Amino acid sequence: MQKTLQSILLAALWALSGASGAAGQDHPVITEVYTDPPGVNDGPLGRDPANLHQEYIEIYLPTLADLAPGLAKDSLDLTLYEVEGDMSSPGLGMVNYRIDLPTFDLDPSNGLTGLPRPPNGSVVLGWIDYVGNPPTGLAGTPATRLALINGGVTSTPDFTFIAINGNEFTGTTNFPTPVAISLISADERSAGLFENGSSAFLLVDRDDPGYVQLWDAEDLCCVPPVTNADSNLPAGTVLGTSSLLDGFAANPGVRTVQDDLEAALATVLREPVTVACAGRTDRGVHAGGQVVSFDADSERFDPAALTRALNRMLAPSIAVREVGLAAPDFDARFSCVARSYRYRILNEPTPDPLVHHLAWHVREPLEVDAMRLASDRILGRYDFSTFSKKNK
Repeated sequence: MQKTLQSILLAALWALSGASGAAGQDHPVITEVYTDPPGVNDGPLGRDPANLHQEYIEIYLPTLADLAPGLAKDSLDLTLYEVEGDMSSPGLGMVNYRIDLPTFDLDPSNGLTGLPRPPNGSVVLGWIDYVGNPPTGLAGTPATRLALINGGVTSTPDFTFIAINGNEFTGTTNFPTPVAISLISADERSAGLFENGSSAFLLVDRDDPGYVQLWDAEDLCCVPPVTNADSNLPAGTVLGTSSLLDGFAANPGVRTVQDDLEAALATVLREPVTVACAGRTDRGVHAGGQVVSFDADSERFDPAALTRALNRMLAPSIAVREVGLAAPDFDARFSCVARSYRYRILNEPTPDPLVHHLAWHVREPLEVDAMRLASDRILGRYDFSTFSKKNK
């Protein structure tokens, strides 16, 4: 075996609920917040020079056919807010930064009035490479800026990459940039804009009557004399709830399969480990045959011994069926070719404590014939590539 990082394949029986996926596809939603890339630190400054993949936020834009009434199909104006969620912070509930995305046009048939919807609907907010630490410029020329994603790229034909810092220094022309941003501080360049795991991320509609422009209290462009960082989310008296499209937040203190598995791997391999799985599971959903991949030095462990060690640490909630070497370019999520789902209903007057975590209990009698008749309409083979995400 070569002494290099190898992708390791885990077929694990997940018996805990996993992370929740995005709900609904008729409005823009936050589909992923990626943080903690490997490197010296989490930001584009002071990182491992070999690591050209940094933190990002991914947003999904629905198709025109799916777009909810009331959202502007020709000029969709979105803003991302990061709100402090640390209960011990004096700034709890305050806006740390605001990113105004460029306008998107989901109906190009009558002429483009903004950026077109990307082929797979994915919009990624991330970094382009700096020169110097502290930065003295952006790497490359305005037409060849390097997006710190997918190993470093200068174009993204399948999705839209928005360069958070693309308006700095001499700017960038090969990626779109935010209309406005408040605030990228020196610390955020170094530590990573999406680093704070206690944060809450809000996706809002700038054209909605409930929208209010908020900014960080330290943003020199807006203060003094007035600060406007308090979104007053509990009351909804500042940032109106009608403008909210989606929210995303970490769940500190909540036990997840990923956390348990990564902790066990880190203990055995004596190094931090980040896993990728073939598919997420919502609360109450269980995976029997989940595939998980991660990078590790293949000469530092025996697959059979690692399987035994993990099962000793993870049982009985999680069971690892097999550990094996995979191709270096294997990714459990993006190499997946098929998934199957089973929905169980316990249709009885009384609950069953032995299956309560595996089935939906419905006390009233079901009209099974009507259900079968309705399900006949969805049988067949369909193209759902619109809802898929490409490997970035």
